[in-house]
Amino acid sequence: MSIPEKLVCELCGSSNTSRDGYARWDTDTQKWEVTDMSDYTWCSACDNEITGEWLPLELKDMAKFAIKKENED
Repeated sequence: MSIPEKLVCELCGSSNTSRDGYARWDTDTQKWEVTDMSDYTWCSACDNEITGEWLPLELKDMAKFAIKKENED
């Protein structure tokens, strides 16, 4: 298993980042499936287009991730 990560803005350090994309409804799985994603990432905190930097999750975020994963299983 790889180490969980978060994407942060290289300008302000916020993890409030997003990307636009397209999804289609899959009638077999009854879920939306992402079919395409834009080439740019946006930071909502500083309102800039960014490259982003991937960092390992901090201990608090790791605990939230583990609890969520356990509840899904």
